[in-house]
Amino acid sequence: MQTIDKLSIRKDVAFFKAFWMGAMLVILQACGSEPPPSQEASVEIEYIAHASFKFTDSNGVSIVTDPYNSRIWLGYKYPDNLTANAVLISHSHFDHDASYYFDETTEVFREPTSAKIGEFHIQGIQSEHDGADEMKQNGQDPLNTIWIISTDTKKFVHMGDARRLSDSELSAIGSVDVIITNTIDHAEIARLKDVLNASTVIPMHYKIPNITMTGGDGLETIEEWVGDKVNPVWLNKNKVLVDDLPDGLVVFNPQEKVSSWDAEWIQAQSLLMSAVAAVRNETPDWDEAESKLNQALKVDPGNMTLYQFLARVHQQNGTAQLVETTLEEGLRQATGIDWNTALRIHQQLAQIYEKSDRMDKAQIHQDWIFKHRNAYRHEYEKTLAAKEEK
Repeated sequence: MQTIDKLSIRKDVAFFKAFWMGAMLVILQACGSEPPPSQEASVEIEYIAHASFKFTDSNGVSIVTDPYNSRIWLGYKYPDNLTANAVLISHSHFDHDASYYFDETTEVFREPTSAKIGEFHIQGIQSEHDGADEMKQNGQDPLNTIWIISTDTKKFVHMGDARRLSDSELSAIGSVDVIITNTIDHAEIARLKDVLNASTVIPMHYKIPNITMTGGDGLETIEEWVGDKVNPVWLNKNKVLVDDLPDGLVVFNPQEKVSSWDAEWIQAQSLLMSAVAAVRNETPDWDEAESKLNQALKVDPGNMTLYQFLARVHQQNGTAQLVETTLEEGLRQATGIDWNTALRIHQQLAQIYEKSDRMDKAQIHQDWIFKHRNAYRHEYEKTLAAKEEK
């Protein structure tokens, strides 16, 4: 069996996620026939895909974690019409923070906090993203919220993309029944399970080839990650009652409504990669990149990433007016924009309008930023803005 270099893979994942973040920044969801014996037995956990799970209590109150942006990197779509009473976001990357799928009555938690939602108690613990030091150097938000989701008798912890935590940090989380964690090193999984006294570990954040082979560059499949290191329980379904959840490492199927990108999206992705290649040469060809991006937008006019990259091309070509018109057009036309992407676009537009003394237009974007940003992340936003100034 082929030996997999875990450190190399983690670096690859970090590279590809950083690439997409960089492309934005710079170049741009089966109950038995009989009623459950108790209220607790009705609590259900469902795997959507990637890092997104849905928890539903006996009264139908539900919590969803980390919805992902359908149009970036992963190659598959988030299911339409998924509902929840609350959404928990671990961190502001596009593959964890696409709360736009839920209506405005759904409460979204991004900052560490405590709350009661139906039968659930949630508690957020602030941590840092894996690779936080490098992220800080690049002006990216390094924060990650670990979410504890509890009922009166069960306790889950969703780790997000947390860096390796010390035993003292894990002790602060306390004993849990279920750990939901990234596909990190198996020895680290064993440590987490031991320190947190967990009976079940659910992996997340891996490539899903039975949905698509497009996207997810740098991610392992779950089969590759499992290898011959462990003997998992293959659940062969995407949801289970908590009292029926097996012990050990349990692998869920993704939700059936999670589907591959449309052919048009795949074509646009190919054109985007051609545009990227054109400007990564020793002598960047910005005109070629602009041509590829305009072709991509004709195929997929709802993709915000294309507008962002095109705006960067216009900036390089010295056509400043086209930068703002392209970004404004993207805000009007894009069908889904994750929180972090939207924040950065509004920041950029506010800066453009401020510099040209169009304060009425700047105020529109400043108001959006004030309403939507998290105060505790603001220092990193200022760091990013300072880098963009240069």
